[in-house]
Amino acid sequence: MTLRDDHLRVPLSPGTIVLPHGSCEALVARLHRYDSTDEVREALERVEPPEGVRLTAAHKAFLIRVIDEWGTDVVGRGESLPPGIRKLGDGLLEDLSEPTDGRRDTV
Repeated sequence: MTLRDDHLRVPLSPGTIVLPHGSCEALVARLHRYDSTDEVREALERVEPPEGVRLTAAHKAFLIRVIDEWGTDVVGRGESLPPGIRKLGDGLLEDLSEPTDGRRDTV
């Protein structure tokens, strides 16, 4: 299978996160546990690779919450998140913490 066939690209400011298809399916399934997630689920399901999914700031914040709660659940059972999900959560958090004017702070 090619990247186009079995992966989801999520372009973020720190870089593009690539999720295996199975991880994306697990995330979509996880979203079914929450009320009012149709918009986020649809964004993940309707994307046409290799374009990548585009998420609003509200989508990103919601997904961070979902991934954090999911991580807590699986750790409590001695399991782990599907491949790429933690990296997605970290990337979303970093993306939201970037200055909105397009400039990055430098030291």
